[in-house]
Amino acid sequence: MLDCLLALRSGKPQVAAEELPQYVNTIVMRRFINACRDNERREAREMEHVCDLADGSHAWMSPEVALEEAEMEDLIASTLAALPPMCRRVFEMVRSDDLSYHAVASALGIPRSAVSNHVVLAQRRFREALLRHGVTPPPGASGRAKAVNARAHDLVGPKPDASEQRVDSAA
Repeated sequence: MLDCLLALRSGKPQVAAEELPQYVNTIVMRRFINACRDNERREAREMEHVCDLADGSHAWMSPEVALEEAEMEDLIASTLAALPPMCRRVFEMVRSDDLSYHAVASALGIPRSAVSNHVVLAQRRFREALLRHGVTPPPGASGRAKAVNARAHDLVGPKPDASEQRVDSAA
């Protein structure tokens, strides 16, 4: 409140006595709105910082991490490029575009089982490429549930959940 009164005395235009309450109210409201915006921005910056810390190391923190991320991106790009064209297209539609198997099958005019086969083939190729480069899936994972690798998973995209597969298989 004191800063509002100081703003009033700091050479602002002359205000008639009858307009003074409205003028002070406007100053207070604007200061309040600015304070709320500043607080939201500060909280957003703090939340972003907390999320960054929770995510672990980042490329800007370590040259080794930057190199690993670049190598992983190159590996994913080369593996994706080596897939047969239809397999690559299906995989990108499912993983990158986040479409369901049913939606991809409808869009491409192929059976849903063909979509599933293409995705399984792509996952197998990614797993093989990662194993060739010394990246192993987490322990205890097996078969279709085997995760590729935490970093590769983030770059390639999540696997469709079981509920989506059940809905699609019923279709």
